[in-house]
Amino acid sequence: MSRRLPFAVLASALALGFVFAPSASAESVVGSHDVFDGVDSNAPGQAEVFQTTAAEDGGITRLSIYLDESNTAQSVELGLYSHSKALDGPYALTTKCVISSDGPLAGGWHSCALNMVPWIAEDREYWVGVLQPADTPGEIRFRDHNGVPDGTGRTYTSAEGDLTSMPGYRYGDPPIFEADSYFQSGNAWDGSGPASIYAD
Repeated sequence: MSRRLPFAVLASALALGFVFAPSASAESVVGSHDVFDGVDSNAPGQAEVFQTTAAEDGGITRLSIYLDESNTAQSVELGLYSHSKALDGPYALTTKCVISSDGPLAGGWHSCALNMVPWIAEDREYWVGVLQPADTPGEIRFRDHNGVPDGTGRTYTSAEGDLTSMPGYRYGDPPIFEADSYFQSGNAWDGSGPASIYAD
């Protein structure tokens, strides 16, 4: 069954560089498949986003992250944000998904399926994000440059430190975009990215 988005929602998505495809596709990849040497960690409730540029047009159906073997987090949320030229940083969340387990998630690649399929525009800037929700056990440990020489990517941690979910739209049928709900950047960590996170 197809689902139609209200015109106002679709218009907002188009203005931010996103359109929602009617069916799944894996024609594009945004982010990085590389497994970097740096090991990064954030406290539960602290999100981090990494700037990336789409390689080509296409839809995405999942988000993936490489967790280090020292990871003990049991719940990890991933998200994809649009880029704001005015803010020169991340802005609106277009999609997100959660990876969870009854015990610590093992080191290696982990993926989660998207219940909305964004259409990515070639050469546009986006931000891939990661969060261990507040009040969940363990400590997230994932791979990025994190001080390793030649790190060139821009990254921000969230201004809020008690997030239970990646800030953005509220899920529903149809989803509802909340004007006051977007990524609020805290500290900048230039050179820490890119991260071993991608969408395809």
